[in-house]
Amino acid sequence: MAALVLGLGACGGNGLGQGGTGGFGTGGFPSETGGSYGYAGYRGTGGIPGTGGFPEGTGGFPQGTGGFPQGTGGFPEGTGGVPGTGGSTGTGGFPGGPLFPDGGSCSSPSRGPLSTADSPRPFGWTFTAGNPATGNRPSGAAGSSGAADAGTGPASCVEVPAAYPGFSCVGSTALRSTASGPLIVFADGSQLAWDGTLPAALIPSAAAAVDVDYERKTTVVCSVCGAYTTNTLVLRDPASGRVIFYDQQGDVLPALSDATVADIFGVPATALQTCTYQASAGCYRFLRSEYDHQLATSPPQNVADATLTAVTTPNGNFEVIWASSYESYIQREADCLDGPGVANDAGFVATRTSP
Repeated sequence: MAALVLGLGACGGNGLGQGGTGGFGTGGFPSETGGSYGYAGYRGTGGIPGTGGFPEGTGGFPQGTGGFPQGTGGFPEGTGGVPGTGGSTGTGGFPGGPLFPDGGSCSSPSRGPLSTADSPRPFGWTFTAGNPATGNRPSGAAGSSGAADAGTGPASCVEVPAAYPGFSCVGSTALRSTASGPLIVFADGSQLAWDGTLPAALIPSAAAAVDVDYERKTTVVCSVCGAYTTNTLVLRDPASGRVIFYDQQGDVLPALSDATVADIFGVPATALQTCTYQASAGCYRFLRSEYDHQLATSPPQNVADATLTAVTTPNGNFEVIWASSYESYIQREADCLDGPGVANDAGFVATRTSP
């Protein structure tokens, strides 16, 4: 590919300095008005598109709305370039074929958020603020999402000052059972109520006492692009310290760490790529890869991407929905300044059903 582009520049303008005066004749490499056109150079003043050679077409190294050589800022620009008539083509900014082979068939029954303007997978709970304090927590009660220490004393909430305020709620409280589902009431009057957006199999059982670690955080994308919100909730058995419920949802989230996976299930897990496809979000085009996970139990157990799955682990029996993705080859469109960012699909919820 590089050799072809250099050949174009030498005969019709080098793309970096002054344009050439010729170009290839009939049967040669096509050139719109004279050779290849570089991002910062000048067009050649001559050159005639060839009628053979590597002609423009619908395939090749992609020709279309988002192809790599074709576009307002591509290399080379114009209606010619390198594409042939029988190669791979793509409309999302990436060549298909052998350069970016599809990883297989996606196992997820649904597609998670692609941009920060999309709705994330359901969190399952609705938070209502009561009268949370503002400022730092006292020493010994500084819980954070996924932390082993959920704080001490009655669970209460602190407002986290920001452009869009967030909340951090930690401590011990009851997990109540109501006609609508579980309810967590904090000492300041804030509440987390089950809203029915997750499958019933994921409802945690009522308990007289649970250690709670909840975080709600809103991140601004840009002044005209809005913001996105992430929620993380961890419930633990105060006696054993084991996780009985773990939930994280949002448009941009970190993948679960190895330590967190082992903390929840008592065994590590291996990510298994299932598919790769082209996607777009706002000003960006990118590739998304999706993953199943295999727990290192005996025998191993597979958790399909974003699919409700029952597993038996050293830390108990769980119902799990585990979505996982990785975004790569992210390219920003030319002259596109403002818009939502790229999202990942890292939603996760696990409920211990027994013992």
